[in-house]
Amino acid sequence: MIHLRLIDAIEAGCVEHGIPFEAVRTAGDLMRTDVKTLTLDDTVKTSLDLMQACRIRHVPVLDMPRDGEDKPVFIGVISQRDVLRLKTPDAGAADKDDPCPKALRQLLARVVTRDPVTVGPLTPIREAITLQIGNHIDMLPVLQQETLVGLITATDFLRLLTKVGKHLAEAVARQNGDLTAAEGASAQLRTLSARTVQDCMVRQVVCLTEQDTLTRAIELLKKQRFRHLPILDEGNRLAGIVSDRDILRHLPYAGPRPPRTSREFRADLFRVGPRTRNLDLRMADVMTRNVHAVSPDTGIFDAAETLLRQKVSCLPVLDADRTVCGILTQTDLLRLLSTIYEGPAAAGPVPRQARVPSRR
Repeated sequence: MIHLRLIDAIEAGCVEHGIPFEAVRTAGDLMRTDVKTLTLDDTVKTSLDLMQACRIRHVPVLDMPRDGEDKPVFIGVISQRDVLRLKTPDAGAADKDDPCPKALRQLLARVVTRDPVTVGPLTPIREAITLQIGNHIDMLPVLQQETLVGLITATDFLRLLTKVGKHLAEAVARQNGDLTAAEGASAQLRTLSARTVQDCMVRQVVCLTEQDTLTRAIELLKKQRFRHLPILDEGNRLAGIVSDRDILRHLPYAGPRPPRTSREFRADLFRVGPRTRNLDLRMADVMTRNVHAVSPDTGIFDAAETLLRQKVSCLPVLDADRTVCGILTQTDLLRLLSTIYEGPAAAGPVPRQARVPSRR
């Protein structure tokens, strides 16, 4: 029996039947090079405006060249989560829709996440996925000799997964009519092509009710390291969903961020004072109500397409009576993509990119 990496089996099936196949093996093959950047002298308001205008959630931050340097130096990353946490007014503000002026004037030099996890152009795809999942991040800067040359986001990995799914479907359709196809590889591809949401979803789902408070949601997100919580109505059916970003939009400005010394998951991001009135907000006032969901028998590649098309990062999985029986997230789909690339590459190991030392 032939044992191939799934991605190699898909490529072999496509090549055998004349199906165009674009090989993506390394970060350099997948990365985007049209990268929007900011500098240390830009403000939180500038980063917020850029993210809204370009519909992006992460921006690399550079330092201008110094004497003897000819290129901007990569410093770190500012994320939408950082900006949301810094701009939100307190519940006692005169206009709750107006961001805190003091927060918006902060320079990125004070709030940028320095020394982030990075990859190089030759980093294998599976290693890049592992770094993103293991570090609970949604974007990887791609550096070459300490210079920013591109970036990869979770959305880029999802797009890759959907492309792999399309190649897979066509290869399986051709192989089903080809008796000469290697049986081992053909069986591998048919099994992968038949995978559904229930094969990848998380079955033990932690849910809240519409009456639960922001305090309870924050406790669960930090303890369980979640990003999403389904919200149930009085009949225990899906009423909505709350994400970490939804919660951050309702937390007040907490002042300059302290040194990151806590080992508790996102303790700094969710930091609030004990008298913060926003903590009493109910999930009914915070949640997103128009939720896109899937059934357990939905094809896994169709679910990935839904995530991309709807621009969401999780899908509740519902039975016929709208009972929550699972949840499917970007991370679950990235794990599937990782298994497709699992195994040694034909070209051998690729050198790993080192971290870039921080410049303060």
